[in-house]
Amino acid sequence: MCDSPAVSGPNILDFEDKLTGLKCRLNLNDPLEILRSALILTYTKFDERFKQLAFFLKEWARAHSIPLLTPYVCCLMAIHYLQSTVPPVLPSLQQAFASKPKGTTILLRYPCGGAVKEADVYYEPKIDKVRVQMKAVAGKSGNTASLGEILAGFFRYYGYEFEVSMSTVMHTNVV
Repeated sequence: MCDSPAVSGPNILDFEDKLTGLKCRLNLNDPLEILRSALILTYTKFDERFKQLAFFLKEWARAHSIPLLTPYVCCLMAIHYLQSTVPPVLPSLQQAFASKPKGTTILLRYPCGGAVKEADVYYEPKIDKVRVQMKAVAGKSGNTASLGEILAGFFRYYGYEFEVSMSTVMHTNVV
């Protein structure tokens, strides 16, 4: 059912399901990738519209042969946009609380230009805590935009409103 797996890097196995065309990447023992995946999984549990938007964007980028919009970049762009709406659809799980609970700093060491740097990759994984905080900020209504409204807003935001010179969405070695 699947094509022969190909190794595309250390501890990475790529394969594609022949029936559906779904491309899969299996990552073994890479702490940064595991944390990235866990963070995205947490966002998918927070609001179904994120999962739907990210899936659409990945398929749209693939159908239009836009190699720079990798599935991970599509997820980052969707997260950023959904955090920018008023009221936000998604919170920042990395900044969910002004002060983190004691002992929750997670330092990840990673190579960077011949040196080894550290990054705090902590995020709040308990979505119930984050939902309580979001209701306090956004009010009781929350964001009720339809997926179509969100999709149109996404393309408007990145096509006309997002200022690349002021900020960028980029894939780096830090969560």
